[in-house]
Amino acid sequence: MVEKRNLVLICALFFVVSSINGEDPYRFFTWKVTYGDIYPMGVKQQGILINGQFPGPQINCVTNVT
Repeated sequence: MVEKRNLVLICALFFVVSSINGEDPYRFFTWKVTYGDIYPMGVKQQGILINGQFPGPQINCVTNVT
């Protein structure tokens, strides 16, 4: 009976340890960075565009997630 309980405990421990993923997920973004004309407050000036946009696209992310 004790041997069976130990076997079940070892199997459960192995399952828990093998199911832990310690690596953080990576997110990759492809940006096309160019110069272009922007009109902040109606005045033309040259600015940096991300994917042809100013301001660039919104990036939703969370830091320090545990």
